[in-house]
Amino acid sequence: MSKSGALTRLVNNREKIFNTVMTFTRPRAARMWEVARVEMMPPLSAGEIAAAKKSMGVIWHKMWTAGYKNLTVKEAAINSIVCAEIAVWFFLGEMIGRRHIIGYNIPGTTHFPGMFEL
Repeated sequence: MSKSGALTRLVNNREKIFNTVMTFTRPRAARMWEVARVEMMPPLSAGEIAAAKKSMGVIWHKMWTAGYKNLTVKEAAINSIVCAEIAVWFFLGEMIGRRHIIGYNIPGTTHFPGMFEL
């Protein structure tokens, strides 16, 4: 089949393709928005903030008293995933703030004239 034949078939079936894509996408997008509405919401009450402080205090205490040795595998995995998520969001925020992936361009730190010349 020639390239123009495939393109013609694609153009002729665009409505069917669009409907198929939308049928596939709509329930997944709806579920994503349900989850995002709950997960991305800021804390609503002082009670939620107090509960978060308390749980962070427990984690901090376990870290310094070697209480992490008594964690179950499931608890350790959850804590590791949460730490990884925080790190990823931090690094993504840094990249967005710098508007660059590599790092800050500080004059004098990236090029040292004469240093490596023989």
